Amino acid sequence: MVEFTNEFLRSHDDVDVAVYDVARLFNEVLNNPQKFGFKDGTSFDDSEKCVWQDILHPTSAMHKVIAADVAKFLTNADRKASKT
Repeated sequence: MVEFTNEFLRSHDDVDVAVYDVARLFNEVLNNPQKFGFKDGTSFDDSEKCVWQDILHPTSAMHKVIAADVAKFLTNADRKASKT
């Protein structure tokens, strides 16, 4: 992804690009679900206490966690977009 991003930036010098790693957040949530208000990282139900709605889709509660993390990422003044 970094290579693709850098290639894109070389040919589009009028844009800024930031790559968000949602896998990092999922790992953090699944390793400590209680910290985020979930009962565990494996149960699924359409509940505010579950990460998963079914075997594939995150719940609305997990989407809220993702949205908050993306907002934090986008407002972080220290984020860097490399044009190497």
